Amino acid sequence: MSNKSKIRWDKIAWKRVIPAAILILLVLYLIISLIVGLFKGGKGNSGTKDNSNGMTICSLNNKQTLQAVNGEDKTHVVVMKDYNFYGENLNIYNGVYDRNNLNTISNIGDSFELVDLCSDKKYSFDIEDKVDGQINLGQLDAGFYAVYIKSGDKISRVYMDRTILTNNTLYTVTRNGTRKKVELLANKTLFDGNKATESLLDQPYLYIRVTEEPASSTETGLDSDYDIVISIAPSLTQDGISLVGEEEWGIVEAKELWDVATELKNKLAEKGIKAKVLKDAYDASFEDGGSFYGINGTVDKAYKSGAKYFIFLDMAVWDGGIGTYYSGFSKGSFAASIHKKLVNIELLRDTQISASEISAGANESLGKFDEEYEIREAGGKVLGAGTYSETSKANESFAANSIYGINTVKIVTNNIKSSGSTDTFKEKKLEIAGAIADGIMEYLTNN
Repeated sequence: MSNKSKIRWDKIAWKRVIPAAILILLVLYLIISLIVGLFKGGKGNSGTKDNSNGMTICSLNNKQTLQAVNGEDKTHVVVMKDYNFYGENLNIYNGVYDRNNLNTISNIGDSFELVDLCSDKKYSFDIEDKVDGQINLGQLDAGFYAVYIKSGDKISRVYMDRTILTNNTLYTVTRNGTRKKVELLANKTLFDGNKATESLLDQPYLYIRVTEEPASSTETGLDSDYDIVISIAPSLTQDGISLVGEEEWGIVEAKELWDVATELKNKLAEKGIKAKVLKDAYDASFEDGGSFYGINGTVDKAYKSGAKYFIFLDMAVWDGGIGTYYSGFSKGSFAASIHKKLVNIELLRDTQISASEISAGANESLGKFDEEYEIREAGGKVLGAGTYSETSKANESFAANSIYGINTVKIVTNNIKSSGSTDTFKEKKLEIAGAIADGIMEYLTNN
């Protein structure tokens, strides 16, 4: 080959190789950029994080809110899957709620640690396998709390397996002229501004927002603003039940209990507690809501009231029936406070406080229930309300799926069949109301 031919070939080769090489480099660059972008996206770092007009907490501005949220300890995290309320207690579970398996869905032996992002104040609540054995919301000051679980020396930030923005609010009982609005919040986009293309949070972490409201704002006249409700026996069904209950020794059961209920309501009102008697009169007809079950029945009114506590007053027909009863799924602390005061006035001196008996309902596949229907049917989904029997199904539409269980205490005062017992009752009925009120207030003060 001549030198002239060789030079021509070299020129042609370079003209082809250089553009091809540039093209290959561009393709490689695009491929690498795509891979890196996908990798970053998987780590949650590819978008724009923005909270310039997102939600703020306490009195902090957007920048301070972001700093507080970013300062949370998320070294360890744990997912929770269900929650409900019983009275003023919040329960959070690591599995779908099942009252018959509280020991497996509760982190028994651990504790919930609540850290206020506004003040760094901390609360610790031991976890028990009881429906009132976790977070006592009545104890919380106003603030915005990050929720952790402490197991031994390990602290894990709690997040939920789903977004929680509705069916998440509870108002505590009025204390010292104020009540608190408690909201559960779990949402990845909770703090995001409208320019965000990537969430500030990588999980729907659980927060509890607590704000205070003056008692005056609760005086709306609405039926959903009460702290405590009160009802009296008899209140079962229309079939074969007298509207006034037993009549012995010149007294009428419902009338005597009505006197206690109205006096109790007045005593609580004096202490700033908004209470309601669920019957309009002691001899209210079933058409007026005298029945315990069904729409507009006694327990339906209890749910609609928004009350956290329910006092049910009854009289016994034999000495063995006298006592103070609470749910067999609870610790019974509320009932114990009341019972102690009743013992002090020598009303229930020889009577023990008792948990409701637990037994299977009509459908054994649904597990066990409280036998005391007043307690069970006011307990919402927490206690299996509306599912125990055909009779209780009258409450199914408003109770079976309610995550708001009312902490109910049944007080059976005296044996109406005994003249001596009824004489004691008539003599002490105003004291009975005062003792119950004192027990309630002592519990609320300490809890």
